[in-house]
Amino acid sequence: MSDTELRLIAASDPNWQPTRRQSELAVELLSRSHPNISGRFFERVQLVDSGGNWEGVYCSSCRADAGAWWGVAMEAAYAKGFQDLRIVTPCCQASTNLNELIYEPPSGLARYSLAISSPETFLAPQIIEKLEEILGVKLKQVWFHV
Repeated sequence: MSDTELRLIAASDPNWQPTRRQSELAVELLSRSHPNISGRFFERVQLVDSGGNWEGVYCSSCRADAGAWWGVAMEAAYAKGFQDLRIVTPCCQASTNLNELIYEPPSGLARYSLAISSPETFLAPQIIEKLEEILGVKLKQVWFHV
């Protein structure tokens, strides 16, 4: 197993999943330059985080550190199968959802990811654009480190 993975997830819709064919086409495109790539479908929404790179999570409205309350909010969402991600932030009373918080480095909630083992760098913008066209969704890059 590699020490790092680049994971691509839907930027804003945690429940989004591509068709099997879309996933195959995306894997095919990336396999030309990245031999260790897989499309991963998850039964339910899960946190796709940065692993050992994790620095923290912040309110998307006021940028306050959300570390003190984020874990409790995630546990409550998990208990409901991540079907309701809406929250009101304790710091500034903003209505938002757990996926819209600012994760450093970028992380997010998803039911699908493209995972590249041991990449050398983030994907170039033109590759991301091609993938977004194939998949029909805007993507977020999550750099995972064990």
